Amino acid sequence: MTDSVAALGPLAVVALVAAIAVLRPSWTFPLVIVAAPLRLPVFPEVELATLALVGAAAGRLPAIVATLAKQPGLTAATLALPLWFLLSAVWARQATFVLPAAARWLTVWLAFALAASDDTLSPRRVVQAALVSMVPSAAWAFAERLRLVAPLGDERILRNRAIDLVFMVRGRALFWHPNRLAEFAEQIGLLLVGIGLGGTARSLCGAGVLVAMLGVWATDSKAGMATMIGGTLVVTAWLRMSTAARRRAALGGAAALVAAALGVAYWAFVAHGGVGTRWIVYRYAWSLFVEHPVLGMGGGNWALAIGSAPLGVSRFWFRSHAHSLPLQLAVEVGLVGVALAGLLFVAPLWVAWRRLPSTAEAWRGVAHGAIAGVLGLLGHNLVHYFLRDAADGIVTGLLLGLAVGASARRDAATVAVRDVAVPAAG
Repeated sequence: MTDSVAALGPLAVVALVAAIAVLRPSWTFPLVIVAAPLRLPVFPEVELATLALVGAAAGRLPAIVATLAKQPGLTAATLALPLWFLLSAVWARQATFVLPAAARWLTVWLAFALAASDDTLSPRRVVQAALVSMVPSAAWAFAERLRLVAPLGDERILRNRAIDLVFMVRGRALFWHPNRLAEFAEQIGLLLVGIGLGGTARSLCGAGVLVAMLGVWATDSKAGMATMIGGTLVVTAWLRMSTAARRRAALGGAAALVAAALGVAYWAFVAHGGVGTRWIVYRYAWSLFVEHPVLGMGGGNWALAIGSAPLGVSRFWFRSHAHSLPLQLAVEVGLVGVALAGLLFVAPLWVAWRRLPSTAEAWRGVAHGAIAGVLGLLGHNLVHYFLRDAADGIVTGLLLGLAVGASARRDAATVAVRDVAVPAAG
């Protein structure tokens, strides 16, 4: 009876959010993105944000189905990786590890589908939702770094996780680890960079970008700081050259910004001491990949392999992931999985990129910012792995869908010209 009652809590959250999505569709995107950083132990088996996503998707199911049906190629390209993870149970060393890994990638896809089908958004609402989701966590982490707020948790565990280092606290707010907060803040921050440079809510976006930078600094993630600062410089450089009229005049300044971004990345690499002990784990991961190059050893089976690895470093930092997105995928789902992951990320961004010339001016910045947020995360994840829990992939999926959905918006004048062009010629 107790277990049955406990199971009703998650179902109630899903049902409540589904009802909100039906009655107030414009609330779905803000609800899901604001829930993403709320890593509260409300339910032991599933994150609150994941339940909110499932409920929102259930309430918006007709819109999602209609949107995906119009783009079958994009739907197949983005859904292939989660399905491949599920299929890997056939050859996995331990099949029981596969389902949780596949569920995490399905969460990314579901968030993508929800955002891509959301026709209720406005650019300003995107800004507001992004700020409400990111600012409290970034500010909290900043206060932790300055020791204005004590980090939550047992002191011994905080030191083992390299959060409280005696001489410095690495801010994390409600996130399990500072690196997860850095990945979250950098994605939201780069989204706001693109929107602000696109001309929407510039003051709000500027303030949000500043808070995101302070939040990433508070985590002491060198890769996060390189992504946030370098990404801001690169996006600024690109948008300064985004029209032919400004390209020649902006070339020198843009080149300087790109050079500065590369300098920031180099500084981060040196300040971090290179990749440190990651090289040892990377070599081991590569040896596992060589053993099973095409299919991999099965989704989620990295934890099984690292448990018996003959390594000279602590497995604490590597037991859940290899600290590299490409290597993690290569080990678990092989070359086929790496290729399908490329489709999952590249297909939505390519669709958005192709549409940008005809995208409504107010939405161009949103599309640019969403693309920048995803690319920034992928750059960071050359030396990290973002998807330890299902909730970690929600913002990334939302940005992929937002890039597709925003780039599909058209000005009324553009639509009118397109609709009457053929009859007029006739």
